[in-house]
Amino acid sequence: MKLWELSQDIEMLESAIAQIEDDPNISDKEKEELLKDVYSQWLETEENFEEKALNTASYIRHLEAVTNARKEEIKRLQALAKQSENQMNRLKTYLAEHMKRTEKTKIEGTTGKLSLRKKPKQLVISCDVEDLPEEYCKVTIEPDKTKIKQFIKEHGDLTFAQMKDFEDYSLIIK
Repeated sequence: MKLWELSQDIEMLESAIAQIEDDPNISDKEKEELLKDVYSQWLETEENFEEKALNTASYIRHLEAVTNARKEEIKRLQALAKQSENQMNRLKTYLAEHMKRTEKTKIEGTTGKLSLRKKPKQLVISCDVEDLPEEYCKVTIEPDKTKIKQFIKEHGDLTFAQMKDFEDYSLIIK
């Protein structure tokens, strides 16, 4: 298979996948079945399985690169949004302080209205958490999976926990 044929082949697969994923009339379960069928049909046509599997691995690497680029862009935009939010909060604080200092509780203009309002009372705990009565405390209990795994490795299964092999595999692409 030539490189341009591979590109066309992958584009056809990508187009079929996109059509299924973008269809709002198909349930998630039906989408998953249709995607499996499309991929299986694609693998079974013409060339040998190994070549298509390697081509699919190349496409997976491409998708990983796209995903990573998008994640980096999200981080960049989140940093810019945080910067704007911090600037907005500083300006609000500055404006509120000056309104209090000048004893102005309301300002009306053509583009907006400003008003100061007193915040509700806040709870302040004035003792150590250990000294609080039990009825005012929350307790969360969760299994220590690391400790349980270590015990099972050293001593064997417990009545309430075992190590199981689920025949689940992950694909490694290098």
